[in-house]
Amino acid sequence: MSGSASKRVARREPAGSPPPSKRARNNPGAVALSDMASSMKEFGNAIVTAVMAPSDAATPASVRLTNAIGAAIKLESSWLTTDEMSSFIDVLHQDISYSDAYLALQMPEATAIREQWVRARVSTL
Repeated sequence: MSGSASKRVARREPAGSPPPSKRARNNPGAVALSDMASSMKEFGNAIVTAVMAPSDAATPASVRLTNAIGAAIKLESSWLTTDEMSSFIDVLHQDISYSDAYLALQMPEATAIREQWVRARVSTL
């Protein structure tokens, strides 16, 4: 055995460095995934912020009432008499929740339900 082979000196890492297996690796795929996760989180936060509008940004009651009356004239005047239409407008004025409910029933697939709801409101007067 030669003297140089038996005297191998182990290389020492600097005192503060972790061993090679514990060092952070700059894997491009891992970096891309991390960046994508961060971007998705920011996107999600932006969506939540946009959807959760502050309550003071809601449509004022006067605008909702005006919209409900306009929709009633457009949708119900073909089957309500003038007196019934006037009574229904009075119903919408009584409580903004009636206007809100009426506006929610404007979709075409809710026509039968809306008409029945209107009949019930007009008949109670």
